[in-house]
Amino acid sequence: MKRTAPIEPPPELTLDSGPWAIAALIVTNLIPLFGVLLLEWDLLSVLLIYWLETLLVCGLTLLRLLLCGGIRALGSMVLFLMAFVSLSAAHMAVIATLADALNPSELVPDLSAAANVTLFEALGVLYGGGLAWIGAERPVLLTLVLPALFIGQLVAYWRGPVRRLDQRQSTAQSIMGRALGRVVISHVALLLGSAVIVALGFMDLLPVLALLILFKLLFELRMHRQAEHEAQPGEQ
Repeated sequence: MKRTAPIEPPPELTLDSGPWAIAALIVTNLIPLFGVLLLEWDLLSVLLIYWLETLLVCGLTLLRLLLCGGIRALGSMVLFLMAFVSLSAAHMAVIATLADALNPSELVPDLSAAANVTLFEALGVLYGGGLAWIGAERPVLLTLVLPALFIGQLVAYWRGPVRRLDQRQSTAQSIMGRALGRVVISHVALLLGSAVIVALGFMDLLPVLALLILFKLLFELRMHRQAEHEAQPGEQ
């Protein structure tokens, strides 16, 4: 009697990681555009959203380093935290400077005290003043936007190629390099673009803000595709 091959059960239905991660990236990156179009957010609100995003990137990267290297990654985590905290503090100082030029009536925190104190005290002035500024002038960024960005970042990582890449071949150095490169390239470009907007005195900011947000979205999608390519089996 001819033997028949055993009937295999149908594969378990799972959600494909790509669409979910890309959807999370698109939605979170379009939050600033939604605010600009419907809630009349200004350039400062957009820049402060991106500053808050850097804090989430920092936290997620520390988690990735811990998952990748365990207790052995503590040294790398400390080095990364020092570099990232300094970079993000400088980011806030630039935003505060732009705020003075954009809106003299804006209650910008006085960051001058950071020049005459120790490094850790200066970081406290920059971070404490920045968060207090956001809480007083734009509380919705902390109460609604920040949680939405957190969920989007978590979904994009957990359902995307970066987690697979971390599991397969990432080292502490590569994780730190990607995170710092992402922030330096995208956010420095955004700050420079904003400085140009202020210097040229554009009256209608909506098209310019839309272009800045679109640039950020395209950059994030490009980084996603690059990670997806590197995470493919056989890629080194």
